[in-house]
Amino acid sequence: MNKKINVKEYLDPNIPSEEMKEIRLKMIGKHSYQKQQAKEDLDGLIYNNFLFNSHQMDEIREGIELGLDVSNYADPRFDWEQMDEIKEGLQDKLDVSKYNDPIFDKYQMYEIKEGLQDKLDVSSYSDPKYDYKQMIQIRLGLYSDFDPSIYTDPKYDSHQMDEIRRGLLYGIDVSSYADPKYNDKQMEQIRLGLEDFIDSSIYTDPKYDYKQMSEIRKGLSYNSNIKNDK
Repeated sequence: MNKKINVKEYLDPNIPSEEMKEIRLKMIGKHSYQKQQAKEDLDGLIYNNFLFNSHQMDEIREGIELGLDVSNYADPRFDWEQMDEIKEGLQDKLDVSKYNDPIFDKYQMYEIKEGLQDKLDVSSYSDPKYDYKQMIQIRLGLYSDFDPSIYTDPKYDSHQMDEIRRGLLYGIDVSSYADPKYNDKQMEQIRLGLEDFIDSSIYTDPKYDYKQMSEIRKGLSYNSNIKNDK
């Protein structure tokens, strides 16, 4: 049973507030005193730091109540949504050191956290040079049997990465279009040609826009079908 505090012991306006605090905490008992002191010290860190807004305070408070090591995110450089991603990682017992850096936005943190939850080697994309959509494509590649490193160059945007990943997924030799000189729609037309087993090299000149590539591909595909029907 918790010991009641007799406030009459320090009910004196001549006693400074810090001394009142010591008297009050000592009444709780040695073990409880230490525990309460640690909690109140942390309270002071939160509420006496005017750099935290109310949403950040809430995230830190929730972490404390959950018994988490909030030192991983009790930093005003994190906005409350970043704090929330780190807090969730701590709840799942993940290695949040992989992403508890304010250089990552909340979406990037989420993608790294997702990879950690699925026991992926997130080192291939836990880098701020990738936006979160690029991170998604690399993470999806890690679920497959192929090596996604062929498209992890940040020169590729997420749509280009997606086209290369799809080609790898279908077992296509993507070397004919895994080049930043092609936009994602041009890559798609080359990929579709390869899937149809036609000679896509006829239209891989990037001077052709994707609509022109599409028309050439459709013509080649038609001719191929006629040949196969004979």
